[in-house]
Amino acid sequence: CLPKIFGPAFTPYALQLLAIPNALLQPTRRAHDRQIGLCIIDDLVEFSQGTFNEHLMPYMQPMIMAIGDNDPALRQAAVYGIGVCAQHAPAVLGPLLSTAITALTHVIGH
Repeated sequence: CLPKIFGPAFTPYALQLLAIPNALLQPTRRAHDRQIGLCIIDDLVEFSQGTFNEHLMPYMQPMIMAIGDNDPALRQAAVYGIGVCAQHAPAVLGPLLSTAITALTHVIGH
């Protein structure tokens, strides 16, 4: 994956390509499409060394909502994304932590 190979140097190029995950994360898209969209965002957060964090907030709500999705692959991408955000973007996740923990607790309970 390009973010992993190029690290923070890839962020300016990723910003030009955000229309792709934006389209994939639309609620009307199939679960598989939304999973791919979240995986793109997860990789950007994980490998950008913080350079993507200021652009992350619009993706937090779709990520948190996907924690409770019926599709296990989409759920996994969302839960992984929350973990990556906790590790690499705690300031972005912080205001939404209560909501994320509630969603995680609910899915674990199931």
